[in-house]
Amino acid sequence: MQYVQVVPAIRSIRGKDIFTYHTTTAQTVVPGQLVEIPWRQKTISGVVWALETSVPAFATKPISKAYPIILPGWYRDFITWLAQWYYIARSHALKMCLPTMPKRWSANTVPNTSLSQARTSPPPVVQLYQRITTVAQWLEQWLRSHPNAGLAIIVPEENDLEFWRKRLQSFHPTTLTAGSSIKVLWQIWYQSLFNDCPRLVIGTKKLSLFPLPNYNLVAIIDPENIAHKQWDLNPRFQVNRLVEYWAKQAGTPVVKFSQAPRVEDVATSTIDQTLLSTTSPPTITMVDMMTEPNLVAESVLAICAQKHCPFLWLNKKGRVSFLVCRDCQTVIQQLTVTHCPRCRGYNLKRYGQGTTAIVEILQKHFPDRLIIELTDDQAAALKAISYAANPIIIGTVFAWKKIDWSQVDYVVALAVDWLLAQPDFRAAEHTLQALIQLRNFTSSLVIQTHVPDHAIFQQLMQWYPATWYQHELQQRQRYHFPPAGELISVRHSRTRASYQITTLADIPTDPHWIIDREL
Repeated sequence: MQYVQVVPAIRSIRGKDIFTYHTTTAQTVVPGQLVEIPWRQKTISGVVWALETSVPAFATKPISKAYPIILPGWYRDFITWLAQWYYIARSHALKMCLPTMPKRWSANTVPNTSLSQARTSPPPVVQLYQRITTVAQWLEQWLRSHPNAGLAIIVPEENDLEFWRKRLQSFHPTTLTAGSSIKVLWQIWYQSLFNDCPRLVIGTKKLSLFPLPNYNLVAIIDPENIAHKQWDLNPRFQVNRLVEYWAKQAGTPVVKFSQAPRVEDVATSTIDQTLLSTTSPPTITMVDMMTEPNLVAESVLAICAQKHCPFLWLNKKGRVSFLVCRDCQTVIQQLTVTHCPRCRGYNLKRYGQGTTAIVEILQKHFPDRLIIELTDDQAAALKAISYAANPIIIGTVFAWKKIDWSQVDYVVALAVDWLLAQPDFRAAEHTLQALIQLRNFTSSLVIQTHVPDHAIFQQLMQWYPATWYQHELQQRQRYHFPPAGELISVRHSRTRASYQITTLADIPTDPHWIIDREL
């Protein structure tokens, strides 16, 4: 009989995630072995984490079944790191990583648990691009030149899977999401763990929890997309963080395809510009709203009056307001302030923008024109866009993947100031990323702003705004913001209260507090 420490695949409280069981006379288990254990009124999966060195002073339950599957040390180290980094129980991290075993699955031998090869990989490579077709061509060429290699592609959203499945269908891809069948999840996880990687796997963030070191290449599409982060559940893990762990600890080759990279990627990765165009960027026109009395500039109304199909972008539904200091051009989101926090002046003016507000303005100017509001609230009522009618389209980021950009003549950014006014150290970064994507959609970009001299607008004239990134990195180092420092936020799962902390010692002991390290 053996006494062993088992980590169950459940969501338990941190610090109470390892339990003692014993084996029967005919059983012998080793650390890392996958087992089934009795848990209250049912049987669940678990992993033998260690052997007990002495007989416990309390009664223990027997292990129900031992499988010939042993999690290698490098994968258990990943589970331990995942639990420590996001401040959750090891059992919770195991449940995230370990898929449910199919009832009809069986194996007669213990598979090889070593890594396919020892690698020392350089830092991740960021491939800058303008058109997704160039990314597809790059991946197709890689697959052809590595006929026996495994490739894992992580995309931001499930909606992206169909494009990649069709584009790479000749390579017989397998798609994976958190909602995939038990059989698919288990098969990919099992093959990935034991040196039998599928030829091509395309998945969402669930794939980043799988054992990736045995793949010959891991590709992340649009790493700056916020959908690469888990927002709703604890932990709020980030795909980039998990993949970077594999790159650092196991030498997994990683390439990130980005239109506008994260500041962290610029600091820690190699930037490759070979996929960028050698031609000049599109025409960019700045509209100084300090001289415009209305929400929509006269020049923008003139564009809409033409028989074209313009797209007006605001990343805010309904109606929203912000303040602008007429003395120093600072954009302020807090509406209750009485003076400018920058110059201490009182010459503040309130502006309001939102898709609904803009639709109302355009309907007054163009009563006979088809005007489409394209947001997630309005999409259900819209079956298809009739581009032949030359509609004026107003939408949020949601609209970007719903539009046939070959039919759009002009793109107008109306929401820039609201984004810049966000109380977030990443406000300028997120604004620049959005504008670069809009710029890549069109041959003519018009930007309405009260601060036309802002640095991000000057850098849009370059395919890769390297100067802005270097300046931003210096600012981050000055204020110890990521990647120069770390910010941690905690949120109560019941009351929704939240605040920032500076060290892990400040985390509340109440288990209902959720930690967010990927701000």
